[in-house]
This record gives sequence, C-alpha cells and structure tokens, in this order.
Amino acid sequence: SRNGINGILLLPIDVLKFCLKIVFFQPDYILINPSLQLNALKRDAVFLSISKLFKKNTAIFFHGWDIEIEKLIDNDNYDLLKNYNKADMFFVLASSFKHKLEEWGFKQPINLTTTKVDDLLVSDFKVEKKMITKSILFLARIEKQKGIYIVLKTYKKLKEKHKDLSLTIVGDGNELTNVKKYINENKLNDVKVTGRLSGQSLKDVFINNSLYFFPTYHGEGMPTSLLESMAFGLTIVSRPVGGISDFFKSEMGGLTESKDPEVYFNILNNYLTNENLLKEISIFNHKYAMRNFLASNVVQCLEKHLSKI
Repeated sequence: SRNGINGILLLPIDVLKFCLKIVFFQPDYILINPSLQLNALKRDAVFLSISKLFKKNTAIFFHGWDIEIEKLIDNDNYDLLKNYNKADMFFVLASSFKHKLEEWGFKQPINLTTTKVDDLLVSDFKVEKKMITKSILFLARIEKQKGIYIVLKTYKKLKEKHKDLSLTIVGDGNELTNVKKYINENKLNDVKVTGRLSGQSLKDVFINNSLYFFPTYHGEGMPTSLLESMAFGLTIVSRPVGGISDFFKSEMGGLTESKDPEVYFNILNNYLTNENLLKEISIFNHKYAMRNFLASNVVQCLEKHLSKI
C-alpha cells in the first residue's frame, strides 16, 4: 500500500508499469525482491510470471524471511514451488534459508549474499579518530521480538556498576510507548529514545556509540543496522540468528543463544572494562565491513552471479 491506498488496487497499475519498463528498457536480467510473507509471495509471483512471459532472465532475492511462514510452507510447499520454480536463480541472506529452499525442492542456483552499507554513509568516517566511550546503541524496530526488553534489563544492571554508561534507542514500533514507560518507572538514567533517524543524525549516533546491542529473537535475514554499526567501528553483541552467524567472528564482539540479561551483563561488562579491546574490535569491524559490506562491493558480487544465468 502507498499513500493510504490499498495495494490490491494499485497492483494493476504496477503490472502495467512493469510491462512497459520491460518493453522499453529491455533489461538483461530482472531481480525481484520479495519477503517470505504471504502477500509478498502472491504479489511477486505475478511479476515473476510476467517476466518469464517476456522470456527474461529472472532472479529472486528473498530479503525478508518470516519463520512462521516458513513453518506453513514446511507443511505444504506446493504453491511456492509451482509459482517460483520459474525463477533462474535465488539469492538469500542466510545459509539456513538456502538449505530450506533446497529442502523445499528448488534445484536452481541459490547464492548466499548480504544486505549492504551505503558507500556515502561512511565515505568521510575515519575509524582511527573514533572515541571509545561507555555507550550502547540499540537500533531496530521497537518490538519485544527484537530484544528491546533484554536490552533495558541488561542496561539497568550495568548502570549500577558503570555510572557513566549511556544507552541510545533508535527506531519506532508497537512497543515504543511501553518502552518509554518502562524507562521512567525504572528511573533508567542516561537513556535517550530518538525515534527513527536518517542522514547526519543517524551518522552521529553511529559515531558517538561504541557498542551495538541487538539480542533479537529471530533471524529475518541480515540486519542492515548491524552492518552499518560495524562499518562505524562498533563492537557487536547479538544472537546467532539469520545471516549473522554466517560471517560472525569472535573478533567482532560476542554472540550468544541466550535471552538472559545476566548473560549479556557479563559479556558487555567485559567490554566496558577494557577500552583497549573495544578499540581493537572497532578497527577490525570497520575494516571487515569496508571489504565485505559496501554497496559497491555487494553489487559486483550480484552482477557476477547474475551473469551465470
């Protein structure tokens, strides 16, 4: 949906525009980007059918991945296989997603790729000048499933030991009001809730924080905010879900399966009491992200794969 108009009503217009672009632009490849969600799968099956009607090389890139929809398809994969077997190639953001597509019966090439960091976002950032401070960043939708209450409970315990510690919460979501209430009721000092940010304000948040704390429950792919945090030299503390565990190394920070704030207290406390370690991780993460996650590099990998169709 756009501008308050139901997506079903807009679909015929989108289909017409899509056909006209194929006719006049004459693309070599078409890349369709659904999420593994029911409406998205139905909608983009239409565009895939049109693309193949025009005999175009077409790849499917699953950006989002809903675990509940995965379970439904596990029970009955007929429609997905029927609608998407026309594709020439697939891209996914986690090896577990690749294995699931193979399990469902897809025989096409399935490539593991990543989301990306905008080159311009970090073009003038110098990791050597980054100040290491006792500061934690949570940047995601404000939902229980993203781990926001784990963050708040962990911060409350850390604050007792580190009086100069700060927490910045960036994003919006269904739990935003309740989160603000929780902060006030528990008198959590030095917590800043900004809402959504973009542009220079977003860059400043990355520059001014040293740890990115993201104890999300489920893996939906590869969180862009995590990759951006690495590019700005933040130490990562998260869970091995989705595409995170495919690339994560111990030098980047800490991963744990746990959802226990006590476990995260111990991990974060170790970093907060070791400024030199934070500095080492900062430089490592920045260099790794610049090599592997910049949009200019990611697009070259996509083009290389597409050329094999």
